[in-house]
Amino acid sequence: MKAFAGIGLLIFLVVLGYWLARTSTDTESRAVDIPIAFGNVAGGQVEMHVVVGIALANVSAAKERSLKPRDWNQWMRDHFLLTDPAGKKVDLSRQNNSKVIKPHEVAQLVGTEEFFMIAKLKSGQSYTFDYVADLATGKSYRCQVVAPATAEKARQFRFELLNAGR
Repeated sequence: MKAFAGIGLLIFLVVLGYWLARTSTDTESRAVDIPIAFGNVAGGQVEMHVVVGIALANVSAAKERSLKPRDWNQWMRDHFLLTDPAGKKVDLSRQNNSKVIKPHEVAQLVGTEEFFMIAKLKSGQSYTFDYVADLATGKSYRCQVVAPATAEKARQFRFELLNAGR
């Protein structure tokens, strides 16, 4: 009888642990990693190439079906904001490919890309990059990016939780 009680308790604890692991978003929601690379350095400027993976784009797009973004350019404007040290908005352009990030790097970092965002930055300056994960709640993340003077391969940049939303 004690063996059955022990097995029952063990099964209960395993199920409880699995449920807690699946429903807990505490560790997932504290930060989001987004791949960024730098290249095409010329005249004191460098291009920043950001990979927007299918998973990142589709998670928020699925939640926003009622908002119906007109297109990916609109989605990009709604979800990303890059500002210079003076707080001025920096233009992001959407591209279907990147001359800076190689396909095998994309595959290692995000699997498959939805598109790339490209911005021209002044080398040596620090930029604030915001990502709004959920438009309805305002949940957002922030990363400080310093534009390098030389090209840098793609790597994950950590966007820390800025606003947990409602």
